[in-house]
Amino acid sequence: FGLVPALRLSRVDLVAPTKAGPGNLLRLNAALVVGQIALAFLLCTVAVLLVRTFQNLLETDLGFQRQQLTLATIQMDPDTPVLAAEETYRRLTETIKVMPGIKEVSTYRGISLISPVAFRQDFKVKGFVPASNEPLKASIAIAGSDFFKTMGIPLRRGTDFVPRAANDHRRQIVISEWSAKKLFGDGDPMGKWITLEADFEIVGVAGDIKYSGLTEAPGFVFYVPQKTRPSVMKT
Repeated sequence: FGLVPALRLSRVDLVAPTKAGPGNLLRLNAALVVGQIALAFLLCTVAVLLVRTFQNLLETDLGFQRQQLTLATIQMDPDTPVLAAEETYRRLTETIKVMPGIKEVSTYRGISLISPVAFRQDFKVKGFVPASNEPLKASIAIAGSDFFKTMGIPLRRGTDFVPRAANDHRRQIVISEWSAKKLFGDGDPMGKWITLEADFEIVGVAGDIKYSGLTEAPGFVFYVPQKTRPSVMKT
């Protein structure tokens, strides 16, 4: 409705009335005022819609704590040995942790909260039969210690990664809530096994997060400890 005066104005001859006397000039001025009001109303409406959209985005639950959270990307030479990379992460984490105002520090690789790049890995679960033509691929996050606590991602079941005895070679994995529901239904996923290029024991179920976009469709998301060798991961 706010566009009707503007559309009518677009058909007005702006030159002819100036030659026809004061009366037509008054009508022209009135038409210009109506057009300006219509345009102002349209701009105000667009501004209100933009503000509401921005407010909705701020209120959208991403699954992790956004307040007082700082993310940084670390670029490391791909040829860096695994042990050297782990030591670099450890020293960097310890350095940042003692800085004033820092509460928690952790590291992760794989799923990205900055760009849509992610490790994608085929997997299998004993007893789970996917629907026809349904690919079993999961986004993999290689998470450092205290990752879930630092990010404010709730653990729905189980625990975070826990240290194990030197002779205990079982690999640990935490899966997303959506993944648990999809793979095990109402069953208990704890202690079950997921096969990537090796077997991983499920030790926890983490809340779902939106890591690549607000409108992304749900998908399989798995977390493995930082010390898991990248050789068992595919990009």
